[in-house]
Amino acid sequence: MSEGKGREHISSYIKMRTWKRIFRGLLTRMRIWFRWPERLVIFTFGLVFCKGLMIYVLNNLMTFLTDFWNLNLKEAAAIVNLQEGLRNMLQICVALCIDAYLGYRWMLILSSVLYSAGLVLLAFSVPEYFFNNGKECPLKDCFKTLRHTPFWEGLALLIVGGASQVIPLYSLSFEQTKVVKAPKDSGPTRVKVACCRFVVKLGGWRQFLQKVIRWLCRGFLIMGIITSVYGFLSFKNNWHQRYLASAIAIVIGLLWFLCGFPFYGRRRLQPSPLLTMMRTLIAALQKRHLNYQEHLGQLHRHDGEDQNQLLTDHLEMLNNAAVKESLADDNLPTGNWRLCSVKEVEQSKLLLDLIPMSATFIVYGMVKSLGNTFFLEQADSTSGDIPIIVLQVIKGVTRNAVKGGYKAVFAKRIQKMRRQYSDGVKIGIGMLTSIICCAVAASVESKRLEALRESGLLNDP
Repeated sequence: MSEGKGREHISSYIKMRTWKRIFRGLLTRMRIWFRWPERLVIFTFGLVFCKGLMIYVLNNLMTFLTDFWNLNLKEAAAIVNLQEGLRNMLQICVALCIDAYLGYRWMLILSSVLYSAGLVLLAFSVPEYFFNNGKECPLKDCFKTLRHTPFWEGLALLIVGGASQVIPLYSLSFEQTKVVKAPKDSGPTRVKVACCRFVVKLGGWRQFLQKVIRWLCRGFLIMGIITSVYGFLSFKNNWHQRYLASAIAIVIGLLWFLCGFPFYGRRRLQPSPLLTMMRTLIAALQKRHLNYQEHLGQLHRHDGEDQNQLLTDHLEMLNNAAVKESLADDNLPTGNWRLCSVKEVEQSKLLLDLIPMSATFIVYGMVKSLGNTFFLEQADSTSGDIPIIVLQVIKGVTRNAVKGGYKAVFAKRIQKMRRQYSDGVKIGIGMLTSIICCAVAASVESKRLEALRESGLLNDP
């Protein structure tokens, strides 16, 4: 009996070792296959789908507050503009955390958890859970009751989660599929994918793969948008199901993203440009009594940097940050707040140069806030059987068409003129069309109010 049991133990041990070897061999082959970053994009397809799914859910937050919570226009617009502004502003802090602390993947995981938790809280903040009289909110008690619901906690999580998801999701999906140029001397070769054969250039296989994965990303994004539109048309007045279904979809997408963790590799952190700019400003402020032109031989440069790089006269008050006051400054640790290198000072200047251009986004923010609030209510208040989601789809299609048309018409002409691609032209065209858009909306609103006045319904616009 003992010999039989011993043989069984040996046999089970051999089987276990065999399965372990098979698993390790399979894992090794998969790691080799996923050595290219663009192949890891496959694990972000679920979250890209959820990104498209969430577009119209967040864009219709105004109608959720006015139609279902019966908030007045000012209260609803204040809430929507507050969450939109905070979500965009927090992306600066998110970029700092990604570069210096968490990295892209852990930030994407954290944002997905916060996003789904916020949607669950919003799902249980609909009026039907707080009013028994026809499941409708009385006009006078709406905002007071909204304070005692999980809406505010859910909105806060939604703001933080939405701000934290934009940068890492784009960087781990579309950013990884940027097409690299194939060598000029490469020749054609035949490549078999499944049962199909393609002719590509030798060395251009990776370029072909990046294009395929990029189109798959776009396909999943479009499928998410189509699913969102179908949900709005099918569940017209059921915001509970919209929020809850979106939260479940994000959890499923996150689980699929976690399946790729064995292949992601180690987390790579890097100095944040924002942190470098802050260090440069503080170091220059501490050395404001110096004149850098008298200490050109005492400029600090890190090992591996261009030792011949000079300081420019632009924003020269920052140049003092690269001056070594004594020999002891050579022993200061990297990343200190007392001394910066010449390269770090010049990078900080480039970042500060973006501030004047960024100030123009104030006008863009005003127009966007109108589009998320008053334009939405204007479309929702018009008579007709066209759902508001259809108008939003038309807006999205038109926006992408204009963007593609600009690249096809203006960008190519700029390249033919041997000039760099100018985003300033795009910003100028956008500001001009924003003025026209607001003028048209004002004309439509005046005609709508005039029609209400003639019908005697001006007190109920």
